[in-house]
Amino acid sequence: MTKAVLITVDALRKDVTYSDRVDTPNIDRLMSKGQVFDKAYANGSTTPSAFPAILASSKSNDGIGCPDTRTVAEAFSNEGFETIAISTNPNSGPYNGYGRGFDHFEDFVKSGAEKEEKSFLFKIGRRIVHSSDTLYSFVRKNRSKLDLPYERAEALNEELFSRLEEGEDQFFFVHYMETHNPYLPPEGYVDTESEAWKDRFDLNEEVRYEEPREELNDKIWELYKGELRYLDEQIGELLDRIESLDEEVIMIFTADHGEQFGEFGSYFHPGNLRNIQINIPLILYGVKAEGELFSHLDIGPTLLGALGKGTEGFDGMDLTEEERHAVTVNLEGERCVVTPDWKLLDTEEERCLFDIDDYLEKGNLAEERKEVVEELEPMLETVPAVQGIEI
Repeated sequence: MTKAVLITVDALRKDVTYSDRVDTPNIDRLMSKGQVFDKAYANGSTTPSAFPAILASSKSNDGIGCPDTRTVAEAFSNEGFETIAISTNPNSGPYNGYGRGFDHFEDFVKSGAEKEEKSFLFKIGRRIVHSSDTLYSFVRKNRSKLDLPYERAEALNEELFSRLEEGEDQFFFVHYMETHNPYLPPEGYVDTESEAWKDRFDLNEEVRYEEPREELNDKIWELYKGELRYLDEQIGELLDRIESLDEEVIMIFTADHGEQFGEFGSYFHPGNLRNIQINIPLILYGVKAEGELFSHLDIGPTLLGALGKGTEGFDGMDLTEEERHAVTVNLEGERCVVTPDWKLLDTEEERCLFDIDDYLEKGNLAEERKEVVEELEPMLETVPAVQGIEI
């Protein structure tokens, strides 16, 4: 029997995941046992634009939900797998069509009414208790329980563990919202004496409305890294449980997109094709893929191909059988093509050529290497898609 597991993490940057900037022993353990792709690319820079490739192997990235094509879950279901999804983001959930093909979809999304009610109650409570330092400190300490718009990874793991059935072929999809904003890690994952921790609620408000500045960037980074430390602990719990099974396990760990911390004048994940947004971490476990390049389009075909199952009807490639030589991504106003050596980025303002190892894209070589630009230009897709909304 086989367990196929697809793990996606919201807004997780590759440079943080693969470096020692944060102590992540469990992700490191996964990397040591798997195949790590440095040149893996999302098909969009927001959750709505990225997920058609992830769950349907579709180039569509218009941000309006699951395309009307064969989904990865439907393919696994047709092969006799029980299919289970666990998510806490509406853009990767059944309300946007991604429940198709899943036998069970545990949607942890908190309803708008619940969030509005809790936010309203907090605002009233804050006014009432503001004159009392003790009461106000209590409310601030518990604000994350009132305002956090998603469930913690621990709750998602508990649901997954409850549905693991030994002796059954099962396909699991789980989408963790750590490390998406608001950056509110649980207590114990950031120095509680730091300004970042003490001001975490105000910082999450400031980062939404203020222009990037170094002091704010540094504090927000600390909160983001705290989220990743917590997530890493939960990834360890998942690995321990999965590896305890006496069954074949294949797994892909990736992010739907990255996150900006003041780079290019923005926070969060605006609609652009910068490496920070689309050059995402991707780790294969129990699967051997060919070549250096990996597109999110290839997730479904490669998982199915590893099991000798059919991959018809997908835009992606089965990388257990063939090598990808280029990745193209197309959003409104921006296009790019990536090869093992170069990235050509075409925007409304400029055309840039970057060495593939220039992750932060600081050296535009378009004028210096015109022959490379001419070689890659025909590979740029010419019909722009519509960028999805940010969440």
